[in-house]
Amino acid sequence: MIKNINIFGSNFGSLVHLEAVKKISKFLNILICSPNIHKKKINLCKSKKFNNYQETLKSNPDAVGIATQPKIQSKICKYIIKNKINSIKYILLEKPIAQNFKEVKSIIKGLKKRKINFLVNFIFENNLIFKKTYFFLKRKNITYVEYKWKFQQMYFKNKIATWKTNYIEGGGIVNYYLIHIYYNLYLLFNKLEIIKINYSRNNKIVTKINLLLKADKKTKILIEIDINSLNNQHSIFFLTSNKTYNLISTSKNWVKGFKLFINNKKIKFKGKEFNRENLTQQNYSRLFSSKYNKKKTINNIFKSHYLCNETINKIYK
Repeated sequence: MIKNINIFGSNFGSLVHLEAVKKISKFLNILICSPNIHKKKINLCKSKKFNNYQETLKSNPDAVGIATQPKIQSKICKYIIKNKINSIKYILLEKPIAQNFKEVKSIIKGLKKRKINFLVNFIFENNLIFKKTYFFLKRKNITYVEYKWKFQQMYFKNKIATWKTNYIEGGGIVNYYLIHIYYNLYLLFNKLEIIKINYSRNNKIVTKINLLLKADKKTKILIEIDINSLNNQHSIFFLTSNKTYNLISTSKNWVKGFKLFINNKKIKFKGKEFNRENLTQQNYSRLFSSKYNKKKTINNIFKSHYLCNETINKIYK
């Protein structure tokens, strides 16, 4: 029985992960940890504040949720693996798992060896309209895909320095954003190969990438991602042997406003649009119930990080 959970991170951790686990009634104790946690105004409910992750983990939690910057997430994972905290059976991580691919491989290997069930909090696949679209496409012969994601990252508005723009820290357009696209594509394809890549910079920051990929040796995929765009667009166009599918949102809210058009006809869906907390809650529920293909999911997580590493090598090395 899962009774105790530790949440690490005072920003996304408190705003999303903490609110997500509060919706799961099985927890008796929720501990939240961050170096600056005592400065934060957080609705704790039954939870307690800690500012040291090692002290927090002495509570012998059954589950852990981590929403910190990658190098801190990596440090916490390594501590759990090295110190063999046997009470921990479940971990929900954020993406990327660590600041570089070498660290990612080490952590995945360590968690598997310790037999700790883990997921990375990719949330688009939990969105109802994504689920329906991907269900329609599962048995289709997809010949062409065009994936576009455009928005303006907050840094370009406020100019406040952040690790989220630094690829060495696990941030940047590839590690922090493009990884979502790769993971979403791996839900439909087994293999992705980079054929061509072009990119643009704003000073030292890569802001736009155009990619040509080949999937499963037959499908052509074009990707356009722009993190300094004045327009908002998240769209995936699929061409099959006899139909077109266009999943598109122009909302500033990344997880809402999606519409599906099949052969240019809008498809009506019944169901509530969920926010990030609800979609993250679904990942916690999936993790605890083990209602997912562990081998395939972990393989998709690994391949998404690997392809990000390949992309980084082509751009920065």
